[in-house]
Amino acid sequence: MTTNKQQQVIYFTEHQQPKAGDKQVLEQLTQDINNPIVFSGNPDMNKDPIYLGINKDFTASYYIGTCWLQEGEIAAAVMPKMELDYFEMLRTALAVDTEYELQYFSKCYGIDFDQPAIPLKQDINYLTPLLIAHFISLTEKIIQKGLKKGYVYREENLKNKIKGKVCVSKTIKENLSKCGLNKNICAFQEFTADIPENRLLKKTLLFCKKMMSTSESFTRHSAGQTLVQKLPRILLSFETISGYIQPSEIKQFRASKLFPHYRSALQLAKLILRRYDYSINNISALEQETVPYWINMSGLYELYVYAQLIKNYGKENIGFQVNGYGKTAIDFIKKDEQLIIDAKYKPQYAHSDAVMLDDIRQISGYARDKKILKALGISEHSHDEIKCLIIHPELQNKTENNDTPSPNEDKLNERCNIFINGNDQTLIEQAVEIKYFRNFYKIGIPLPYNLSQIMMTSIINNLHY
Repeated sequence: MTTNKQQQVIYFTEHQQPKAGDKQVLEQLTQDINNPIVFSGNPDMNKDPIYLGINKDFTASYYIGTCWLQEGEIAAAVMPKMELDYFEMLRTALAVDTEYELQYFSKCYGIDFDQPAIPLKQDINYLTPLLIAHFISLTEKIIQKGLKKGYVYREENLKNKIKGKVCVSKTIKENLSKCGLNKNICAFQEFTADIPENRLLKKTLLFCKKMMSTSESFTRHSAGQTLVQKLPRILLSFETISGYIQPSEIKQFRASKLFPHYRSALQLAKLILRRYDYSINNISALEQETVPYWINMSGLYELYVYAQLIKNYGKENIGFQVNGYGKTAIDFIKKDEQLIIDAKYKPQYAHSDAVMLDDIRQISGYARDKKILKALGISEHSHDEIKCLIIHPELQNKTENNDTPSPNEDKLNERCNIFINGNDQTLIEQAVEIKYFRNFYKIGIPLPYNLSQIMMTSIINNLHY
């Protein structure tokens, strides 16, 4: 890593390009004779994104986060739309209450501890809120099921009683030689909740408490304030548990497969502690920089949509990530309407049908997949045409979208219908039919917005890199 050069961070907003001056820097990186960078988007959805999925035209994808373009010299940082209430989106997505959905959330982000940290403004560090929100959600699920207990080896100097095995040599040395005739040093096993797993959880909760107290992000958002209020209640459940655990124990810690609800929480706890080098005193200092990470906003949006659907139509009626053949899966099915649903994190779908062709072809394949049809309760021999629905984010500020179709593209003049919570109508009744395609519909589910964040736009635009 070069230390004598000033580190530069190129800022993007998702689905948009950086400033003209930064585009020139990116062009130079792609034309580097010795080590040219190739921006290829994200062709493989099952792999971690390369350079945050930035496309060859330097347009950011649906990944937010940070990464090095030239290690130690030039970095990229992609932010969500400035008016998006990221905290509320996290809170809603994490409202799901089963292990499968929480594990799916774990696949929506990644952290690279092997590369140097990137200097970043605290206001646009989205990694800390995600880790805290996810960890608190997992810990709440553990408390609901009950803290795990186990046998712990203890050695105590007991007065007027014997428990377990008497340590004769230690008793003679520590007690009898000092006239402590009524004391015995005993070794025994105790069945308790004060086990290493729970100590690790409590230590991480204390880290979260310190992180939230040093970050203004949590006090500016209602969802962040909710997390702050939850934490003391969660810590009460760990009142009898020590928060002391050695870093060496944490690094060698292995979660038992017999307790799957603990597994994800313990893995995340190790991530949080590793981020701050296992020292609570490092929290304030490291908030000004972050390790490279990525967050899949498309996957986060799927969970957000799922929470909205089950809230309105019931969990038993909505299937999530329904598997088809060939390692494929459709985002949702709605059983009572026999409806195939795919969520696409593409705001441009509110304006035009012409750009949807590739996704329509993909969903048409799902509508003929026998495994998915079976999940819908439809016979594989049925000749009925299955209805398909595309759900996309609805933006309040239409002028900010840069994905306007070209003049040669045919687009709808009317706006896409908006999903309304608590509506008695079916999804199809609320949706609008996609032009030129039979039994294909679309509907927008609005993203949560924090209008106070719009004021930050001018600050970001004036950042000196």
